[in-house]
Amino acid sequence: VIDVPRQLFVSVVPHGPDETTLLSTCYRSSSDLLVQDQLGAAILDAVGVIPHGVLCFFPSYSVMERLIARWKATQLWQQLNDIKTVY
Repeated sequence: VIDVPRQLFVSVVPHGPDETTLLSTCYRSSSDLLVQDQLGAAILDAVGVIPHGVLCFFPSYSVMERLIARWKATQLWQQLNDIKTVY
């Protein structure tokens, strides 16, 4: 059971920490390494300040798998796992 007003926050992240526009719903931009890195950095920033769980949605499994592969290659995946367990 979730106390929605107190425990739920929903938001779209329009840009990364360096102001890179995050248009990962577009196949071309989701293949852009800068976009992938900035999306990962934005998620890393969020999980560092959110006290409990974080749920991220991706436009497709292929985009999610591409991001995970990139984040594992850049060690961002390990940084995320150091803060919260990633499933």
